[in-house]
Amino acid sequence: MYEVILRLLVLQFLVAAVLWIGSAPLPRFEWSRGPAWMQMELTRWVLPLLMVVAGLLFFSNALVEVWAGALHLRGLGGVPDWGGRAAFFLLNLAVISAVVSATGGVPRSPFVSLPPALLLAAWAVGVPWLEVAAGLALLGLLLFALRQGGGEAVGARSRDRAGAHPDRAEDAGRRWSARLTLASSLLLIFAALRMGGHLGS
Repeated sequence: MYEVILRLLVLQFLVAAVLWIGSAPLPRFEWSRGPAWMQMELTRWVLPLLMVVAGLLFFSNALVEVWAGALHLRGLGGVPDWGGRAAFFLLNLAVISAVVSATGGVPRSPFVSLPPALLLAAWAVGVPWLEVAAGLALLGLLLFALRQGGGEAVGARSRDRAGAHPDRAEDAGRRWSARLTLASSLLLIFAALRMGGHLGS
């Protein structure tokens, strides 16, 4: 399980990179619903949550020989391996689903290619298929719960600024974001297949 946890740790940084790359062309990357304290730039809470997952994976029992010696923490128990894998699925899928919802929902979000890429990548690096299937079920529930997305709010702001027509800069940014996210997601899958030994050495 050492190899699987280490590969998931690498994937975690790649997922954060995909979200960062995909968000770059967007004029707004924000959560705009709920109480005022929740309405903020997504990067202010998305990237910290993803780093929490990276921390749980790094401090797992599978990697205890790495961090215990380097940090002089011999004798300190680590996070159970199943806990690190569960955090990988739960927090990543929750964060990505929230991003999909905030950027237009399933029909319009430029990030819809990332969740299936994440699940395929997890399988490719050696996560048991039952856990991947559970992640797929969780993804379905999350996207169903958030299916309305932020499209109405985004569209309303665009119409306020540009009359009856959507904001052209926003549409162009969304298209570029979708292309970059798709390309980055495909690279994520390629990296996972390579790490998992599916593409040879």
